[in-house]
Amino acid sequence: MVGCVSLAKKSVSKDLTVDDIREKIKDFLEDQYYEDLRKVAGAYPEKRSLYVDWNRINDFDEALADELIRHPDPIIKEAERVIQDLVRDMSKKKMQDMSGIHFRVEKLPESSDVRIDIRNLRAKDIGRLVAVVGLVRKITEVRPRIITAAFRCMRCDTRGERVIYVPQTSSILAEPLECPKKEGGCGRTASSTTFLLLPEFCTTVDSQKIDIQELPDEILSESQPQRLTAVLEDDIAGVVWPGRRVVLNGVVRAFPRGEQAKKRTIMDLTLEVVSVEPLDEVRKYKLSEEDIKEILDEAKKGNVLQRISKSIAPTLYGLELEKTALALQMFGGVSKSPDGMTHIRGDIHILLVGDPSTGKSQLLSFIADVSPRATYATGRGATAAGLTAAAVKDEFGEGRWTLEAGALVMADRGLAAIDELDKMSEQDRSGIHEALEQQRVSIAKAGINATLYTRCALLGAANPKRGRIEDDIPFSDQINLPLPLLQRFDAIFVTRDIPDPVRDSRLAEFVVKMHRLGEMKAAKKAIPKDALKGLEEWHNVPFKKEKLRKYIQYAKENIFPVMNDKAASKIRSYYEELRRKSSEDAKAMLISPRHLEGIIRFSEASARARLSREVEESDVDLAIKIFEAWIMGVSCVAMKGGWDVDSVLTGLPKSIKGEMEKIKQIISDLDTEGKGVPKKDIIEAARKQFNIPPERADTLLQRLLVLGELHEPEIDRFRRIQY
Repeated sequence: MVGCVSLAKKSVSKDLTVDDIREKIKDFLEDQYYEDLRKVAGAYPEKRSLYVDWNRINDFDEALADELIRHPDPIIKEAERVIQDLVRDMSKKKMQDMSGIHFRVEKLPESSDVRIDIRNLRAKDIGRLVAVVGLVRKITEVRPRIITAAFRCMRCDTRGERVIYVPQTSSILAEPLECPKKEGGCGRTASSTTFLLLPEFCTTVDSQKIDIQELPDEILSESQPQRLTAVLEDDIAGVVWPGRRVVLNGVVRAFPRGEQAKKRTIMDLTLEVVSVEPLDEVRKYKLSEEDIKEILDEAKKGNVLQRISKSIAPTLYGLELEKTALALQMFGGVSKSPDGMTHIRGDIHILLVGDPSTGKSQLLSFIADVSPRATYATGRGATAAGLTAAAVKDEFGEGRWTLEAGALVMADRGLAAIDELDKMSEQDRSGIHEALEQQRVSIAKAGINATLYTRCALLGAANPKRGRIEDDIPFSDQINLPLPLLQRFDAIFVTRDIPDPVRDSRLAEFVVKMHRLGEMKAAKKAIPKDALKGLEEWHNVPFKKEKLRKYIQYAKENIFPVMNDKAASKIRSYYEELRRKSSEDAKAMLISPRHLEGIIRFSEASARARLSREVEESDVDLAIKIFEAWIMGVSCVAMKGGWDVDSVLTGLPKSIKGEMEKIKQIISDLDTEGKGVPKKDIIEAARKQFNIPPERADTLLQRLLVLGELHEPEIDRFRRIQY
């Protein structure tokens, strides 16, 4: 038995008729949006949308506002008719066709039944007006969509004198069922004639499909991110890009899966977007007055940065300075534009490189979990978009090219934690340089030209090529990352696992206590309370995760420190002194302008962590301490007793480059006939003239050979290559 129900009766509530709705909307618009209507009338068709605040509708008439949420279609339809009539009367252009004007509702209430998470959309939401918060993951090109198709019957209308119009209600083009006799047609059905589509007579509208995903910082660690397809049309098509965080206000639609002839009962949900609101702020928590008071009290206690560092990966022993640097990275420096055109990043980039089992991945996981707007990925397991962005061709774009955001774009205005950074693809190697320094990614592929923002901090982890860090080999030769990329990091920490009796004893005691604490909590009532209390006091964590997130959020939203005169003078004096020593010492380059900017960023982050609006000398001291620690760690991999920033900037410490020049000079002096010099003669001359050990000289010869500075015409005979 088949039952029928009038759709007209279900479209609106019993209390409001269509005439009531039309009258209420007209009164509301004339009362609240008269000037906005005049602007639309003056700018039409360039401006063809009237944006209306839902809260103002609610203040004007609660029943109308509630009806708009529950049954949006008739309300929006009548509102657009009213706007078209009002604008037509106001317009000086006296246009008759005002059908392109839209009624766009924004700022919907944040109640749970209206602002709905993607994963919580259900059957009851079909046909309702909802607000969905998400991260734009993919977008298609903006292309025309046919609203009303125009056809010509090829049997009886060979001259093209009659046009048959067919409204389109689905994504599959619907042809006429017959050539209508009433309009002078032949009356043949679609099976006995052919209908030709007339694109120039079709009514079309710009359309774009986008794919949004749940915000990374709101996804449960054990769950898979949920996605939703949304459709944007007319003047809101093409206004969003991958990586943007948006609130989409729209009507939930449902479409059966499968082809036209084989549709299934399972349906896919789609959001027909009414309006788009950018969501660019870092905010995750709504901080109450009590929260703010607690945050300010914590800052007043002193040593707040030390307590925050202690709260980072508390089950990981040691790495105090590394944890301090990571704490500063979460706060970040101040992004600035001194001349209004040039952008200077405030985000801090840190790279962790070292031996296995030194806690790199554990640190990355913790920072990604705590930092606002953080994403976590691996260089090996990244999606087709990689770490930056890519143009891809898939079913989502219906065979066309779509733009998909990678990990860095998704982390815009946040932090990206990338493990196994050394295993990233070649595509990412070329694009990540611009992403880190200029904080944007340029895409030019398959006709898509776009620039996406990557205004985020990068915390990367990489493994040495040979498994462990080795001495006497330059740092850049031990990691599979190009030099231009290494130069973009503000700090590179080398973590070593070297046997040390004192440290090993403390590490063993720490790990055993940590496991005992976990065992006691698992055993619960079977363990004496005093024993459990003692271990809990030993493992006291000053900042729990939620408390730390709120503290960081408050600092980044409200604190923008400025260097005082003493701090600025200290930074300048430190840089000038190291540059002077570099010019006097031919063996090492001690600092570069890029590292100077890194010191400034760490200083600003230190002041922000203290909730201080002034960068003081103590902040600069901490930044210098971090700089000297990491640059010494990187440099001392291949040299002892000092540091050399050229080990990062060029891959070769200045001392090694000097020794290589001496080897080349020896070969030039001895190779009088141009036939090359035996290896043993070169090594002996290096020992006598420059006191270079034989093993060292042999290593330098091999390096010069790899760099293309030398040629080996015969085994163990070397000749210089002249350019």
